[in-house]
Amino acid sequence: MPDGRIYISSTNGVESLHVIEYPDSAGLACQVNQHSFPLPGKLAWGVLRYPNVWLGPSDCDSSSSETSISAPLREVRVFPNPANSEVQLILEGGEGHPSSRELKVFNVEGREIYKGYWPAWSYIHRMDVSNWAKGVYYFHLYDQQTPIASGKIVVLR
Repeated sequence: MPDGRIYISSTNGVESLHVIEYPDSAGLACQVNQHSFPLPGKLAWGVLRYPNVWLGPSDCDSSSSETSISAPLREVRVFPNPANSEVQLILEGGEGHPSSRELKVFNVEGREIYKGYWPAWSYIHRMDVSNWAKGVYYFHLYDQQTPIASGKIVVLR
């Protein structure tokens, strides 16, 4: 395409395309976004392979003994915010991840009030906030102790 991106469809009547934002970048830096390009109608049997959005370093290159990929910072949308009884954290881009990730929530004093795990291959995480006091809370999402996202949750009653 003229914009330098690669567009990928899935089989069986999809209404959107996946987009590889930076196809010349290696690994996760290429930014594969699933279902990010809406179509005016259904598309069937465009491409017969599903994209692997979690490509890691190639192990066939013997010239490099060590390869590290740092997790890119992600954006997490909070809905509803302010919340009353339940909040949904939505990982922007719509793609899941192959392992669970640790999620911690802190109050304004820095005290941890919630510790949970974002399930593997999920891009939505629901939390019950009905027993939290009204106020402002901050969350951090970790990938193997590396922070990859953070944000604010407001609870009102």
